[in-house]
Amino acid sequence: MEGNYSCHDERGTLLQSIKLRLGHPPNFVRVSCRVPNHMKIYCSWVQTKTTHLPTLYRTSYSVNKGREVEPCEQEHIGVNECMISNPPFWTSKFLVNITEINPLGSNSTIIQIDAHELLKPYPPEDFRVLQVEGQPTQLLVQWSCPSSWPAEILSAFPLTFSLRYRPIGSSYWSTLETEDNTSLKIMDALVGHLHQIQIRAQDALINHSQWSEWSHVVEARPWIEPLEEPTEEPMDFSFPFFNLSFPVRTTDKSPDSSFHQNGSLGLLILLGLFAAVMVSVLLTIITLLR
Repeated sequence: MEGNYSCHDERGTLLQSIKLRLGHPPNFVRVSCRVPNHMKIYCSWVQTKTTHLPTLYRTSYSVNKGREVEPCEQEHIGVNECMISNPPFWTSKFLVNITEINPLGSNSTIIQIDAHELLKPYPPEDFRVLQVEGQPTQLLVQWSCPSSWPAEILSAFPLTFSLRYRPIGSSYWSTLETEDNTSLKIMDALVGHLHQIQIRAQDALINHSQWSEWSHVVEARPWIEPLEEPTEEPMDFSFPFFNLSFPVRTTDKSPDSSFHQNGSLGLLILLGLFAAVMVSVLLTIITLLR
């Protein structure tokens, strides 16, 4: 019976303890498959019930319910994944068999997959965006094919690329597509604004296959005409605004001659008044003496 078991001595001191769990026979597993290109199919699985027992897996596949069974190769022991290498091109339907085995028995899980519907490349790589000199509404976008899509199969299985872009702050994306090309030029970028750009890939021949995930976002701004830096020139003080020398208008009569003329007239008046006072004083003295 499942539970914790322990041993004690006569005094009740714990000597040893152990936890016993019941083992379970194999159950069905949950299988999922991914197809990054036409050359490989990867299938992985997880247990739907923990058996608590050492477990092995036997993995295989067949084509169109055929009797001929091929192994699905397990590259790493202890990793619940197997790989179908070089699947036949003439069909897309496969039966994948994952058999779980432990000391209490075995159980097989068989699923059917459509490799074309599961075909999903990795996102494009080496993604970069460049300015186009002299063109304030253009951006040049360049990338490389996904690592999951080897160059040797590219000629037989070309890729379609979808590009999306928007100025930061906008919730609407503009899109462009190209086939068998690794560069595109955006012609209607918003002048002076920072843009967000992403790209993804899809098999060009199988239009019901899946698009890759979008690449990481690259932010770029179109070319902006550089501003000319002002040159420092020496200040010219000869302009009228800064001319501190004002012209003096001269007259025929200088201020000095006018001053002397007015001064002589005043002196004569004072001498006349002084003489009159002296005469009055003399007359007053003569009168008193008499």
